[in-house]
Amino acid sequence: MNNPISVRLERKSLEITLIIGGTWHISAKKPPEVQAAINACNDPTVKKITLKAENIGEWDSSLLVFLVRIVKSAKARQVTVEQDLPAGLNRLITLAFEVKEQQGAKREKREPGLLEEVGEKVTKLLPSICDILLFLGQVLKALFNFFLGRATMRRQDFVSCVHECSLQALPIVSITTLLFGLILAFVGAVQLTQFGAQI
Repeated sequence: MNNPISVRLERKSLEITLIIGGTWHISAKKPPEVQAAINACNDPTVKKITLKAENIGEWDSSLLVFLVRIVKSAKARQVTVEQDLPAGLNRLITLAFEVKEQQGAKREKREPGLLEEVGEKVTKLLPSICDILLFLGQVLKALFNFFLGRATMRRQDFVSCVHECSLQALPIVSITTLLFGLILAFVGAVQLTQFGAQI
């Protein structure tokens, strides 16, 4: 049986002792004591933090992230941190701070300038403009050939297209028109109700 996450805080003057126990899983619900412990460790009056493990069961990266967050905040404020934790956990925390971040490795969020934004939009727009011009050119060429009598479409194919676009399209056009009329009637009734003219 997995024990729930437990975080107990003991404070004496300017020192804080954080006692951690239970089973830590990333999917487990964190008790409010976890956030309370983080807030207490971020108190600027604290000069020393002691991390202890008591009846700790299985743990995963969620415990490591919690402890690293506390240690990182303490190091930034030059607060002394003592670790009385399992050997594996101590080693991982130490390893997390041994590798220094390389300069330039972290991506900085930069707002693009006006010229850059215009350039990106024009670059994205150019393929669409080319496709539209190509389509219009093909349509104009087909119309030009049609009026000059040089169209290559067979009479049988033309009659078949007219049949598909007229008689066969009648059912879907009728249904669309009916639904469009119902929508207009419903929207109009809501407004006409104010004047008593919905009927």
